[in-house]
Amino acid sequence: MSKPTTTRSALRRAICKRLGMPFYQRYGTVLTASTGSNTEKIVDTDLAQEDDYYNNGWVYIATDTATVNVGAIRKVDDFIAADDALLLEYPLPSAGSTGTQYEILTGFSPHEIHQAIDDALDESFPAFFNEVEDKTLVVQEDTLEYDISALSNKPWIISDVWLERSTKSQTGTVTAAASRSLTDTDVTFDSDIDTSWKIAIYDGTGAGQLKTVKSLSSNTITTATGEADWTTTPDTTSKYRVWDAAEQTHDWLRLQDCHFDQGEFPSTLYLRHRPSSSYGLRIRLNYATAPLSLDADSDVTSVPRQYVILKATELLSASRVSSSKVDREKWAVSEQLARVKAEDFKERNSFRLPTTVWLEHSPYGGSNVSNEDDPMGWR
Repeated sequence: MSKPTTTRSALRRAICKRLGMPFYQRYGTVLTASTGSNTEKIVDTDLAQEDDYYNNGWVYIATDTATVNVGAIRKVDDFIAADDALLLEYPLPSAGSTGTQYEILTGFSPHEIHQAIDDALDESFPAFFNEVEDKTLVVQEDTLEYDISALSNKPWIISDVWLERSTKSQTGTVTAAASRSLTDTDVTFDSDIDTSWKIAIYDGTGAGQLKTVKSLSSNTITTATGEADWTTTPDTTSKYRVWDAAEQTHDWLRLQDCHFDQGEFPSTLYLRHRPSSSYGLRIRLNYATAPLSLDADSDVTSVPRQYVILKATELLSASRVSSSKVDREKWAVSEQLARVKAEDFKERNSFRLPTTVWLEHSPYGGSNVSNEDDPMGWR
């Protein structure tokens, strides 16, 4: 079962509520600008407070039909109650409208809140971690060693390694290729090839590359729109496999006879045998990784919401202890209370780490994965 996740926007709003920011106490989430808003002011008839109430606060544009405004942060120079208007320190990239949804932060800027969230995520590790499934590695011919240092999420501890199996696939050698296509004039491709199919180079120039199929025309396969061009364009030395990734006749095969260059934060995966029947298919890795920073409101984390809120509150309060003479005691107490609660939550709710006992030899006796070194499966 996957762990529940929380978006950055939900974390920000919860932290602002905990800090007692007036906007969030009243409205809880976003408000929508009214007609009359422009690049220099936000007008909203829902703002019923007195003059100057939001002065020196921070407007944060959460969503907008003008996408250039999303994420924009502007300080409030003045709030004019009679006009229901927030006058901004400097203009927005585009005029606000009835599609502009915004929040108002006081005491801390959105930049500070977001940095505190990321710092809290850093502090959460290793008690809390993300679990990742990666299916970007391609089984290559005559290859037992695979670099996993460049995966988009750096592995901490790997719990599972699986080999894909497919009965609906074709292999061959490239006769020509372009930046987004591959041709083999020596075969007749399956007429069912469509966007559910994958294509990978498993030997020769460009080995290890994986793409999704867009279309088939005669002997040429074109890769999907939106994907990058071949990093290295295949040539006549390149061997490929094209297969239906949606066809589920056989489950993936779990490997336990593999090992890594180190137990934590490995950079290399080693297979003990060459799975020749799987050349060109994918390797699936399941692993734990340190939580990633949240760069957009829609980004999510599986670190428990309550921990992030408490830890971020602690960090924000600590930043004010040395900078606020008047409220120093208040922030010192806030920091201490949040720290105690955050550490207690971490101790009581830390995640259980998934682990696997890796074996020296295959538990399948070589019968489920074809091996050129052991064709009879006697091992």
